[in-house]
Order: sequence, then structure tokens, then C-alpha cells
Amino acid sequence: MKMTRTEQWFDKHPPLFAYVACLIAYSAKPVAAILSLIHNDPSVRSAVKASPETWAMLYRQHRRLRGVLTQSLCTYAVNQGNFGFAEKLIFRYAVHEILKDRPPSKRKSPHLLRRLLLDLIRSGKGILFHHFVKVVEAQEASDVVVDSTDVVQMEEVAFFLAVLLPCWFEYDEALLPLFRRARRGDITAIEKILWLDKDAVHDAVIARHLREASAHPDGPRNLRMVGALETRPKVEISRARVKVWTAGLVALIGDLSDCSLPQPAIRELYDALAYDLDGSAADHDLPEDDAFRVALNREKDFWKPFARQTIAYLLS
Repeated sequence: MKMTRTEQWFDKHPPLFAYVACLIAYSAKPVAAILSLIHNDPSVRSAVKASPETWAMLYRQHRRLRGVLTQSLCTYAVNQGNFGFAEKLIFRYAVHEILKDRPPSKRKSPHLLRRLLLDLIRSGKGILFHHFVKVVEAQEASDVVVDSTDVVQMEEVAFFLAVLLPCWFEYDEALLPLFRRARRGDITAIEKILWLDKDAVHDAVIARHLREASAHPDGPRNLRMVGALETRPKVEISRARVKVWTAGLVALIGDLSDCSLPQPAIRELYDALAYDLDGSAADHDLPEDDAFRVALNREKDFWKPFARQTIAYLLS
């Protein structure tokens, strides 16, 4: 597979950062397909649920959720990359050189990522780009995007895909503040939560609000809650929105690693992939420049809580 324009983009940036950015940008298409499958196929939705009590706990345990999710996705990404012994040795050596003179209390700073990226420049652009092409070739040759049972077998990953991420896409709002408002009795927040996830009724506080509202069956609060519970969600997760979401992650990683990319450089990456994979002159899923710039900042806000735990895991 020839990926001329993508390779040209790759050559302009530090290799490990370019590798990660290319993987993230390419992931938008399969991720959009996975999310649509989870939310629009009842058989898949029924398979992602943990026990009601455990599921409800995940609303309140976002630190645990981010930690497990980070470990799972990083492990999956490394396995997909199919790194050989030499590449893993280079990575571990660079990490050791960075950390050996630092006290344990300072080993999780995001600023370490900058040192890591700079030290890995010598590992060679060709090796990493070759791995990226292998990942793309394997995915493009497969008719199956991914086995959904593999994706949702961990309850934390299932919760992220079935609740936390659709909340962001559907409402442009993080789940935790929405959940807190729902527990305080905000009827609009309760309605949004219940529309998205019926199992939220197993949270003790939300269950209490439902019981109190049911004392007045014809009251507006009860009617809105019942309406949300009886409506099956049809979350529209477009490939365009997922692309912007992944672009926000590319932008944030660039900011944290001293490889900050202006909006045109991020667009150039997506345009290059569109040209090499589909023959398109540009990626027409992305919004116009001003709207894209605003969207990147919004999506970076989603990813920021994950950044420190991701870096800590990679350097552990």
C-alpha cells in the first residue's frame, strides 16, 4: 500500500508523535462503525451491561474508569501495532534514561512526554511508519471492523462506549457534571441520563427522585422521567463528529509533547489519509477552518482528564 502524502506528513514531525497521530486519525472510521453498532443494534447493547449495581457505580468512579480504560486501550494499541523486540527495547531504554535520575514523586509529569519524544527521534522514522502502514493494511483487508464482544468485554470500556462517550456526542457535555445535576434533582439532567441509559435507575439517589415523582403520576416531573425511560435512544454518531473528536486528541497530545500542531497541520493529516486511502482531494468530513478550530478546543476538553493517567501508564 502506497501512502505517499501521509508519509510526507509523517516526515515533518517527530516520529513517535507522528506515529501516534496517524493511528488516532485513522481510527476515526472504525471507531465510528463500532459506536454505531453498539448503539443501534439491540443484541450488542444487551451484551455490554455489567451487573446493575456495578454499572451504577461507574457513574461515580471516574478515576477508576479512566485508569482501567487507559490501560486497556494502550495495551490494545501496542498489540495492534505489533511491535517487535527491537522497538520495545528502544522504548523501554528511553523511558529508563528519562526516569533514572528523577524522584518517584516527579515521574508522572506530562512534561516527561516531551523528553520521551525527543529521545526517540533516533529510533528511525521508517520503522514507525512501516508499523502504521501494517496496521492500516490489516484493517483495510478485513471486512469486519472489530469483534464487538472483544471491545465491550470489560465493563469500564463498555460504559465508556455506551454512556460516557454518547453523552459527550449527544449533549456536548461531560457525563460527570450532568450526573451530579441529576442527583441534585435537576429534571432536565435526569431526563437526559435516563434517555441515554436506562440502568441509571439503579443509582440510589436517582431512584429516590423517581419514587418521589411517581407519587404524582400526572405531574410533569413524573411524565418526563417515564417518557425518558420508555424511549429507546437512537444516538446519531456521525463519522464526521468522530473525526473531529480524534483530531482533538491529536491536538492535545501535541500540546503536551511540545509538538503543538496548528489547525492547518491537523487538517493536512486528515486530508493526506483521505487522499491515500480514498483518492479524495481533501477530507470533506471536517468543518471549515474557524469551526474546526473551535471544535478542536472543545474536544481537547474531553480528553484532558485522560491525559495524566495515560502518560503515567505509558511511563510505568
